[in-house]
Amino acid sequence: MAVERIVDVTPHVRRITPSGTDLERYATHGPHLMLFVPPEGLAEPEWPTPGEDGLPIWPADDRRPQVRTYTVRSLDLDAGTIDVDFVLHGDHGVAARWASNARPGDVIGVRGPTGRRRPDVDWYLLVGDETALPVIARTLESLPATAKGVAIIEVSDESEQQPMRYDADIELRWLHRNGAQAGTTSLLIDAVRAVEMPATGTPMYAMAGVEYTAFKTIRRYWLDELQLNKKDVFPIAYWRRGGSEGDTAPEDEDD
Repeated sequence: MAVERIVDVTPHVRRITPSGTDLERYATHGPHLMLFVPPEGLAEPEWPTPGEDGLPIWPADDRRPQVRTYTVRSLDLDAGTIDVDFVLHGDHGVAARWASNARPGDVIGVRGPTGRRRPDVDWYLLVGDETALPVIARTLESLPATAKGVAIIEVSDESEQQPMRYDADIELRWLHRNGAQAGTTSLLIDAVRAVEMPATGTPMYAMAGVEYTAFKTIRRYWLDELQLNKKDVFPIAYWRRGGSEGDTAPEDEDD
C-alpha cells in the first residue's frame, strides 16, 4: 500500500492513511493488521514471496522488512484506504521511526487482518493505554446504542485525549500520567479494580491492552479474584517496559 495522507491527531499520535485494493476482508474479520516495514535506505522495498511449500521466502537480512502488528483505526472501502495510528514515543522503534519519517507516496507492506473480533454482548469493559486506544475507539464506534459498560484509557496528559463519537451507553474514563513514564504507574490497575461489574449472568466482555506487568495483574484479578469466565475476558500484553518494539509478541490469557 502507498501512503496517501498523514495527520497528527495529538502531539504524540500520528495517523497514517495508506491506500490499496481488495480491502473488504478488513470489514468482516479481526481488527488488526501486520505492517511490513522495509529497511531504511532501500531504493526499492523487497517483500516475502510464497515458496512451493506455502511458507514465505524472505529477502536477505539487510533487505528483510520488520513486521509489526497494529490496529485498523478506521476503514474506507469506497476510497480504498485504511487509517493506522502510531504512538511517536521517545525510543522510536521500527514502526514509530517509519511513521515519524513517512511521506505521501511511501510504500509499506500489509498483511491481515488478524485478531479476535468483539463479541455481541450486553456489557463491555474496555481498558488500555495509548497502544490500545485505536482498538478501543473502533470498538466503541461499532457498538449499538443498547450496549452498556465502561471504557478506561490511560494517556500522558489531557492533550493526548482524542474526541470520540459513539452511540453506546459506555462511560469513558480518561486517566493521565502527568509526567510519569508509561508502564510505571498503577493507574489502570486501580481503575479496573474500581469498576462496578455487572450482575452475575450478564453477557459481558472485558478487554485490556496494556503493558506486560499490568496485563499479568489485570488477568489475575479478572480470572482468579473475580472468577470471570475465561471466554468473557481478553487481556493482552501489547508491550513490555524496557524492551524494544517487537521484542515480545502480544500475549493474551491463552499464553
